[in-house]
Parts: sequence; C-alpha cells; structure tokens
Amino acid sequence: ANVVPDSVSAIRFLGNEIAATRPEVQQWMPPPSSGINLDSLTTRAGNYRTLGNFKLDNAYPVVEGYQNAAGADAVAGGIRLNFSDRIGTTSLDVTSSYSPDQDLAASERLHLRAVFRHWNWRISAGLNPADFYDLFGPTKTSRAGYGLGIQYTNSLIYDAPKRLGYTLQLAGYGGLKTLPEYQDVAAPYDRLLSFTGALEYEYLRRSLGALDDEMGATWDATVRGTRANNTSYARLSLDASRGLLLPLNHSSLWLRASGGASLAGRRTDPLANFFFGGFGNNWVDHRAIRQFRNAESFAGLDINDVGGTNYARAQLEWTSPPLRFRRAGIPSFYFRWADLSLFTTGLATDLDDDLLRRKLVNVGAQVDVRVVTLSHLDSTLSFGFASAWERGRPASSSWMFSFKIM
Repeated sequence: ANVVPDSVSAIRFLGNEIAATRPEVQQWMPPPSSGINLDSLTTRAGNYRTLGNFKLDNAYPVVEGYQNAAGADAVAGGIRLNFSDRIGTTSLDVTSSYSPDQDLAASERLHLRAVFRHWNWRISAGLNPADFYDLFGPTKTSRAGYGLGIQYTNSLIYDAPKRLGYTLQLAGYGGLKTLPEYQDVAAPYDRLLSFTGALEYEYLRRSLGALDDEMGATWDATVRGTRANNTSYARLSLDASRGLLLPLNHSSLWLRASGGASLAGRRTDPLANFFFGGFGNNWVDHRAIRQFRNAESFAGLDINDVGGTNYARAQLEWTSPPLRFRRAGIPSFYFRWADLSLFTTGLATDLDDDLLRRKLVNVGAQVDVRVVTLSHLDSTLSFGFASAWERGRPASSSWMFSFKIM
C-alpha cells in the first residue's frame, strides 16, 4: 500500500547465519602479518635485470598466408616462439615459416618475422613476412623483401578518458615489390627509408551498457617522410571526429573528417600519393570490426583503387540501438547482441588539378553480431554492403563478411 511503513522485516545475512550455526568458522582466521618473518620468505635480493629473467614462454606450429606482387597466394608452415621476462615488461616474438609453392621465387619462400617490445619501445624485423590472416580475405599484410623498424610510443596526457599521445617510427626496407603501406601499389624503388611522426588526442565516453564509444572527440596529425633513390618525399594528414549521443538509448551520430597533402615529391610517383578503397575487413580478422571508419577505407571500391597527392574525406555515421538477445543459442555457442551502422562518405582527390580531380560518394551499412563461443570467448560476425558513385563512371558495389576471433 502507498503508506509510510512503521516496521520492516529483519535482513538475514548469510555470513552471519553460517557463523551462528557453525561456530568453528569463527576460528578460521589467518595469523597477523606482524607474526610473519618476511626475511625467511625472501629467496633473492638485488636489482631486477630483464635479460637475466628472459625465458621461453611457449612454442607452437603456425600456418600463414603469403601473397607476392604478382598476386600468387601461397600457404606457409612453420613455428612461433614467444619469449618474455617474468614481469612482462619485455617480450620477443619470433615466427619462421616456409612455403613450398613452386610459383614463388626461391628468394620468397622463406618467411621470417621478429618483434621485440620493451616498455614503450618496439623493434620489428622481417624477411618476406607472412601472416595467418592473409589466408582469409582481400586485405594482405605480407610483403616481399626485408625490413627493420623501430617505434617509440608515449603519452603526454593520460587522464582517462582524456589522452594525448605520440608515436615516432623509423624504418628501412629493401627488396620491395609493393609499398609497405599499400598492398596493391607497386613500389617504384626496391629500397627506401621512412619516418613517421604522429600526435593523437582522444576524449571519448560511453554510457553504462554501451557497445562502443557514444560521444566525444578525437584528432590526430601525422607526418610521413620517405627517402628513396636520392629523392625525398613528405606527406601530412589530419584526422578529426566528433560524436553526439542521440535521445535513443545507445545510439549516436558521428562525423569524421580527414585531409592530407603531399609536401614533397612528384605527382606521378606513388610515394607522394595517398590511396583509398575497400571495406578493410578480412573474412577472418583480429582488428577493429568497423574498418570502414579508417581514413584509407572507402567501401564500394576495390582496395587502393583511388589515389591522389592530396585529398579531403568526410563521413557521417549513425549507429542504431543494439538488439539484445535473451535466449539465442546454446551455452557453448550463443548470441549476445546485434547492431547496425549506416554511413555515407565523400572523397575528393587531387583538388589542385582540374584534369586529375576525382569526386566520389558512397552509401553503406554494416551489421555486427556478437557471438560467445565455449561459454565465455567473445567473437563478432560482421556483414556489410556499400555502393560507390563517381560522375562519368559506372557505379560499383561490394559485399563484406568478417568473423573477428576474440
């Protein structure tokens, strides 16, 4: 009744009930720390040395995919070794595989990749590096040739959800057939030295129960420099995004803008150009599920289909409230939620040249479904479709399917 109560029933606490019915549990108390001789527990004293505690964690066989510049797909088998120190500040991953495919040149059949991490530092080296996810789908990271790179990442501001960080990277490549950045663009020179500096800011927030960031802002500025064949190239790109939370629960509207220009280099040289195209997802993947948000993506076109020495790109995206499933599946395989993203993107390249300028627009949709396997492992099924138009050219469309493992 809608009246002020004059009494309430007693609350029964399970712990108190157990102590009352089983008095012996009241004696189950650990001894005070003052009674423990800490010196007797010390097995070693001194400075911690990373290399002195560096050990092999595990080793296991791997299968990788490799695609050369001619487009031939090959399968390689090998082994991966993982090393780390005991507190996890330093690690080394080494992968070696071999492809017996006779369509590959003998110099491209051996694949080596090593990644060393120490605090904020990352050093990577590779010889014809292959990748497991190159077995599935259009996006390839394998490259012919060899390379060595060093990267340093740090934060100037780290006050979650606000963060301002920077990344510096220096890398050298040899024996190249395609550009390290763009898989379908032939390298004009087989050797190059590159430098990248990026400053990134984000202030993103989400409400309780949200699937993704719902509001906030991000921006980043990136400078890329390349030296090849005694010629220097430089490119600058700026990216920004702003998200607004809508009155619908867990629904938001995002505006993303990006622009870039080549500061040095010839227009006809691929090293002075930016390239766009593709959804960006593989059939089996491990990266972010919404790759269409990336500046180099343009759903509805083939990968790296459009290029230019400067560009402007804008994208509007609406994310729908998620559909949550109460009963869909079995305990070892069930669906948690599904959501929809609708987006449209405009892209213009070579803005300073009336003859080369291209203007494109696309409209697309992506549905993501969260799947739980083996009772607790999260995976995501994604389905997408987009169409792209350009004046004077036929329209093009593309479908996307992706399964993100964990």
